Amino acid sequence: MYADIGPVDADGGDTFTFEVCTPSGVAARLDRDGRPYWSRGTLIVTAFSWEAVEAALRQYVRSTDGDTWAEVAEKLKRFMVWEFEDYQPYKGE
Repeated sequence: MYADIGPVDADGGDTFTFEVCTPSGVAARLDRDGRPYWSRGTLIVTAFSWEAVEAALRQYVRSTDGDTWAEVAEKLKRFMVWEFEDYQPYKGE
């Protein structure tokens, strides 16, 4: 899933991504691979519905605060993957 999230008073936002799985989907992945499974960037829902995903996303975003957008984005990326993770500004040749 892709979510464009940004400050209320700004046009546009940054892109955050995450996967949506059910417990049975996670179990199937574990059974199939037989290896441990990292869960960062994954929202686990009892049963998939767009409404459940949107409600979970809205609740998480609303509960996240900071003095700057950079602080908020750092917190959001704890559970989602931020498009600017590991970004290093270009410093020329």
